[in-house]
Amino acid sequence: MSTLRNRTENALRNLAGGDPSALFAFERDQTIGEPMLWRETIAFERGKLQTCRRRRSAVDAGGAPIGVWSCPAEEWRAQAIAKALVDGQFWTLESSAELMPGQDLVHWSCLTAGGLFEIVVTSGSPLLRALAPLELELRRLANDLEASARGAAVQCSLELARGPVPRARLALTNPGDRPCVIWNPLAGNTTDFDFLRVEVANLPPAVEDESGPGLEFVPVPELPRTSDLPEPWDDPYLLLAPRQTLQIPIETIVPLLGRDPANPGKGSFLVRGVYSAYGSPEQVGGVPLLNGRAFSNEVQVDA
Repeated sequence: MSTLRNRTENALRNLAGGDPSALFAFERDQTIGEPMLWRETIAFERGKLQTCRRRRSAVDAGGAPIGVWSCPAEEWRAQAIAKALVDGQFWTLESSAELMPGQDLVHWSCLTAGGLFEIVVTSGSPLLRALAPLELELRRLANDLEASARGAAVQCSLELARGPVPRARLALTNPGDRPCVIWNPLAGNTTDFDFLRVEVANLPPAVEDESGPGLEFVPVPELPRTSDLPEPWDDPYLLLAPRQTLQIPIETIVPLLGRDPANPGKGSFLVRGVYSAYGSPEQVGGVPLLNGRAFSNEVQVDA
């Protein structure tokens, strides 16, 4: 009697060889943290959809946005992913021996006519290097989906009015072609995970041949609240239509905390905005409700 590993190998080899009718679905799900602040899921189902969904953590200050993207599965990707699985002999791999809550974990699921074969590994597993071609194919899939804007995402942007006391104005934009729903940071209670705020970091003086420590962003006082908010800012959730930008109707005063205690406000600074929302369901009425943390552009101020 053939084992699941044997059946998976046979199915993947047939698919990599160009079988036009083979059943195939694959998913890569990466999670980090307890509670879970980072999650990225990249999935491909032959003949159906290819998707990417991502939330971000506090330590991921740049790059990938939060959002969900999908489009009809491209047939050529089935063979490309299957070939990468065959090259890495995916059916021979084993899950990591010790898995703990909150670890950086990667969960691969492969469904073929041979059955469902799954493994879970830690981020330090040598399997990640062994499956580098597979990781490359899936990263290309995610990047292509984001570039197509076929979905919904949340981008945070910051405009800074300079002066003796700079003032920041934030905005939230959906660059995708589908609507989404987000938590309203002005109507809900703020927590360590749910907030909208402006942060400032001191830029240390440049020292030749020294990289120096990473920047430490410090939140400025919360956005002032008012009971008289314009629509739709009095609702607990906000609808972001495709390509829509919502300007936050409140300015934030940005105090600059200088490096020299004798000369406060002197030096160079970076200012950014952060939108953070966790704990909500993933959709309402079939429309995605986006969770995660979105960082704005960073603006330098020289005082």
